[in-house]
Amino acid sequence: MEGRRADRRVRRHRGRVLRGRRALLSEPIPVARADLGGIPVFYGETPPPFVVSTLFRVGRADEVPTTSGKTHLVEHLALPGRSRRRIEFNGTVDNIITSFWASGAEEEARAFVEGIARKVAALPVERLETERQILLAEEAMQGPNLTRMAFALRYGPVGQGLLGYEEYGLRRLTSEDVLDWSAQRFTRGNVAIWLTGPAPGQLELELPDGERHLPPAASAISEVGDSLPSIYRAGPAGAVAFSLESERTLAFRVGLNVLAHRIQDRLRFELGLAYDVEVVFVPLTAERVHVVIVSDSTDQNVRRVAEEALRTIEELAADGPTAEELEDELFQARRSAANPSELHSRLFYAAAQHLMGAPHETAGSLLTAQEGSDERGHRAQPRARARDAARDRPGRARRAPRARRISGLLCHDRRGAPLSPAGLRLRSAAVPELVVGEEGVSVGVGGFRTAARFDQCVAALQYPDGSWTLLSRDGFFVVMEPGAWNKGAEAVAAVAAAVPTELVVRMEPALSERADAVEGVAAEKLDRRWVVSEELEQLPDRLEEGEKVVTLCEAMRGLRAGLLVATDRRVIFFARIRRETWLELSYDEIESASGKTGITDSTVTIQARGEKISFTGIAPKERAPEIAAEIEARRGGADREPAPDA
Repeated sequence: MEGRRADRRVRRHRGRVLRGRRALLSEPIPVARADLGGIPVFYGETPPPFVVSTLFRVGRADEVPTTSGKTHLVEHLALPGRSRRRIEFNGTVDNIITSFWASGAEEEARAFVEGIARKVAALPVERLETERQILLAEEAMQGPNLTRMAFALRYGPVGQGLLGYEEYGLRRLTSEDVLDWSAQRFTRGNVAIWLTGPAPGQLELELPDGERHLPPAASAISEVGDSLPSIYRAGPAGAVAFSLESERTLAFRVGLNVLAHRIQDRLRFELGLAYDVEVVFVPLTAERVHVVIVSDSTDQNVRRVAEEALRTIEELAADGPTAEELEDELFQARRSAANPSELHSRLFYAAAQHLMGAPHETAGSLLTAQEGSDERGHRAQPRARARDAARDRPGRARRAPRARRISGLLCHDRRGAPLSPAGLRLRSAAVPELVVGEEGVSVGVGGFRTAARFDQCVAALQYPDGSWTLLSRDGFFVVMEPGAWNKGAEAVAAVAAAVPTELVVRMEPALSERADAVEGVAAEKLDRRWVVSEELEQLPDRLEEGEKVVTLCEAMRGLRAGLLVATDRRVIFFARIRRETWLELSYDEIESASGKTGITDSTVTIQARGEKISFTGIAPKERAPEIAAEIEARRGGADREPAPDA
């Protein structure tokens, strides 16, 4: 009993401290609004450096899978093609906002914003290929990201869910696509500006006219929405994440902050199971928000971290935040509103809210709302939101049977012949099965089955090795590798015929073009392609950009069997059995070449680098004189007498 009274005394004392320090805080720094030529400008005064930012209401959620990346291309093309020393600058694209900012010398920063406006109105598309390669390199560098993964799992490869997928359109977008997108979305009606300073000053923004586009509504995959809580077990090691979608209310934000502090206190300071807990708050629209709570963990503690975080969520759902926690959140809100270093975030918030169609709310009005809510009402809303968090999390180990995110979709009647995998047969219960029918494609192994209906397909990704991946609107996907199945090439051909061409994305277009070219030559020149199948598969990746295969054949150098290739630049011998053998000769190095066709053997002999290099077992036999003639026609010493045959 004495302990309880002491606890109450501590709480009362803490409350007096919080109320006392509230009086020491300054008034909120005001955020004002002005219009410059019909463009809203939000501004507030803060110490240097000067910062200005242009926001456009367009992002990944506005795209479709096959042309995703066009917003990112516009952003890169609009940025200066060189670095500047007097200002810092950059641009970003998120799910619903594209922003450009500059910080430093005011005159140059304002000139930067004006330059961005001119650029988006007349994009330098001559830089398209350069920026495309930069963005592909940026994409290749991205590692596992739990926020992106949560978006993909909840929404699939459409709308808001595209934040969780690669920008597939980077492989196929044209200058016309990018110019058209810029003209639609980077306009006067779809832009807002924020800057630091006592007044907006002058800005000449030469943007085309256009209308504002509100963010698209988020639509969760029905299977996920119908079977919460949902679990995904194949995330990156060493982390646990909970995701949820909620209304954007002040009460929810307060409750979320309380939850984050409780999880941090529990996992780090009480149990020593984690170093940090991060909350990623991503607005979807003016009314909805997606949140991911991420905790790091060692691999052996992942399960316990998930259970302890879940227990903390359920405690908040049951009891709500304490009065002290609410008072502390109010203090933090007052301090943030009066802190000059927080003004940039508040200005961004005001501009983004305008673009999303939300009314302008001042820091004072938000604080008044937070102060004016009675404790009972303020406690009820976070409690309800916390219950949503407990319901929506993607991982909860003790409810594994309800985890239907990956394995729950059973194929409907798919009329088509099942195809068995090539190679070693397994027991019948575990034999994988690929079915290609009129309605779609399914792959099954035992009780696991995944499928993609053609009428729900949003993208078909084609790879240089001949494999395809079909992405379905519901988040499921099917991967088809022709070499992994008997009659796999027929199955892939059937899929290629069924999928609309506008949904096909060649994932490595330059490599795919080389692969197609190699395939065409191989089909014409070879009889037994299976003998050199591995070499043929890897040859396109070994060719230089723009290099073309002229002819090729099976060949042996000593006891090494492989592929002999004449391109328009060099001669290559390539063998992959057991260990790799690679020999290449430029035509400038070759002094002579001859080919002979015999009853039992056909040979090609090349004189280069002061030695004779002999290839035997040429097949088909008629390729021997053909490849020698091609070498003779292209070699650097074609005017010299050929060396005698070995």
